[in-house]
Amino acid sequence: MAQPIVQITDVYKQYGGFKAVDGISLTIEEGDIYGFLGPNGAGKSTTLRMLLSLITPTAGAIEIMGKSLYKNRNAILAQTGSIIEKPDFYLYLSAKQNLWLLSKMYSQAIGPKRIEEVIKLVGLSGRENDKVKTYSHGMKQRLGLAQALLHNPKLIILDEPTTGLDPQGIIELRELILQLKNEGKTVVLSSHILSEIQLIADSMVIINKGKAVAQGKVNTLLADDDVIVYIELGDTAKFQSALVNSQFATLLTGIENNTAGLKLAKQEIPHLVSWLNTNGINFYALDYKKQLEEFFLKITHQ
Repeated sequence: MAQPIVQITDVYKQYGGFKAVDGISLTIEEGDIYGFLGPNGAGKSTTLRMLLSLITPTAGAIEIMGKSLYKNRNAILAQTGSIIEKPDFYLYLSAKQNLWLLSKMYSQAIGPKRIEEVIKLVGLSGRENDKVKTYSHGMKQRLGLAQALLHNPKLIILDEPTTGLDPQGIIELRELILQLKNEGKTVVLSSHILSEIQLIADSMVIINKGKAVAQGKVNTLLADDDVIVYIELGDTAKFQSALVNSQFATLLTGIENNTAGLKLAKQEIPHLVSWLNTNGINFYALDYKKQLEEFFLKITHQ
């Protein structure tokens, strides 16, 4: 059974009369990809900053790797990598030179081979000798990730790492995070792209107004009776014609690229399949999914 790598117990952060974080408790298991979700100003970044000891809690306890964060700060941070907001670098130095300077911050020896490894890992090969001032925002994000991975940490904390990345960059980041998980690392990931969290996260927490309003395994949280059923159709026009006078007429969420979506109770799926067959409607695939976006909006009352 996986062991907790992060344990947050009844943590508060108060600024005057404002509670930025209001009694959050959560457990992150070792080897998980853990999603941090919430509206702007909900307390996500404040909580992540407390995990990195950049901010001290007003009350509560944080244990990482089985040790109190504030009693073992240096030892824990030596095994933790992070991107918080936008990473900053020396703009007139190359990516490789920046990473070489950053490598000197760590107690362990980090040689040229490791620097080359992380450059390749984040997709900056061929541009590593260019000055950072010539980099796009997305490339700087990649370099920030390289810096976070430089010392081969056990725990990686990423606050909005997809900012500035194009669609291909987002896919590559997703693949990299999954690769890190396969290597036994734990990744804590804050993102506004809910579909990405649904695709890769094992567990998640939704924070709203400083409180954890939902947390647990992603599959469990989204295992609701109401689902969106997607049907890849052979004949969209025939499907639409038959749908008009059927019991499913009001359940259509949309049709795109010959794929129809219907919102219905999971136990109604066999009836839907029967209806499709009875009406001679050919379909190539049928799948269902509880959408994280819908769950998120419901939980945060947006």
